[in-house]
Amino acid sequence: PAAAEIIAAMRQQREAANKPWDQFSILAQAQYAGGTPERWQSHAEKWRGLGATHMAIATHNAGETDVDGHLARIEAYFKAVGSSAGLPYNE
Repeated sequence: PAAAEIIAAMRQQREAANKPWDQFSILAQAQYAGGTPERWQSHAEKWRGLGATHMAIATHNAGETDVDGHLARIEAYFKAVGSSAGLPYNE
């Protein structure tokens, strides 16, 4: 099933159990490898539209594997996606 169908089913199950939806979080994950800022933005916007409250970025298999390499990829992703979400970026 598509993500939208699964999220709708989860929402119905929570409502049936009298559990508020606003206390439920959805974490979506993006892949840095093979992506571009435009692709990451599109992916994040799709998930936000489905109700995702958090985004994670997988930085493995995308170049340098030391800490600085992973941090640089996270920074590039945040610069691309964070600004479209209205999140501040401080260098």
